[in-house]
Amino acid sequence: MRYNFILPVSMVALGIASFQLPLPMGPAAVAKAGTPPTSIHSRKIVLSPFKDDLFRHRDTIRTSHNGLLNIYNFNEKEDVDLRDKVPVKKADPKYVQAIDPKMQRKLQIQVATRLGSRQLEVMEVGARSGANFAVVFIHGAVPQEMRLTLGVLDETFSGNFNRLKNMVIQDAGSYYTPWVRDFGPSGAEEVFALIKHIEKMSPDARIVLACASSGGQICTQIANAPDALGSVAGLFIMGTGTNPHIFNSVAVRSRIPILYTHGMRDSLVKAEGQIAEFDAILQRDRNYPIAFIGFHTGGHGVPIRMIDWREALNWFYSQTR
Repeated sequence: MRYNFILPVSMVALGIASFQLPLPMGPAAVAKAGTPPTSIHSRKIVLSPFKDDLFRHRDTIRTSHNGLLNIYNFNEKEDVDLRDKVPVKKADPKYVQAIDPKMQRKLQIQVATRLGSRQLEVMEVGARSGANFAVVFIHGAVPQEMRLTLGVLDETFSGNFNRLKNMVIQDAGSYYTPWVRDFGPSGAEEVFALIKHIEKMSPDARIVLACASSGGQICTQIANAPDALGSVAGLFIMGTGTNPHIFNSVAVRSRIPILYTHGMRDSLVKAEGQIAEFDAILQRDRNYPIAFIGFHTGGHGVPIRMIDWREALNWFYSQTR
């Protein structure tokens, strides 16, 4: 499994299975989360094409749930070895387009959490302010030297993050990937502070919060924080563990769009848990804005290599509320 950069950490091990940010949880809070004061979620956004022929999903292996669940082909030889000049480490040059260095920078945000005050380090790409959309990517457990930079690496994952950065820049959006202290309450408070920073700098931005592997625990906690959800256009759950609390979360009760993606042969975090969550939400509300993308034979870490970011983001931004 040469494409695995992210290691899972269980919510139970961290003792945060029932954690909620200290924010109101009653019906008024749900209404607040579902109806942002600026009505930014009534506005659809379509990202412009960028290297679509290289990054679109491969042939469909299986589809169900009226097209909401799709399993796409994945072949390690073709999708790792032949897309990379140096497998896993360096993409074929045709997949990468250099960006203006001025469009990517390190940002520091002063945050106060239950563990004290600190400077949250964040990589920021694209517009500093006035963006009409924003993407926040939370990675899982990675080596120390990659904690800040994994989400902006140009050459790994066959250039998939490079494509995301280029799309954000060309369509006047913003992209953020932070180095959170942990995946527990303090980490969630840091991401909450980042969301508030984005709302301040770009009040009209529709924010997609993408959480990969053990970073999914951040999405779990934000899903129960109504003051963080007003500007959130969707939760992108990428190869994470099962969340028993998602079904009754503020996010689900507010009908915030959710997109799951998973490697179907992930031996570290089984895909069946996400599929069960997907099914349960649809069983309660068959019109819920939800979808599932799987990669046939793909293991842990495959979704961040193989996901078609343009297709995924356009799906989120086509949903209105």
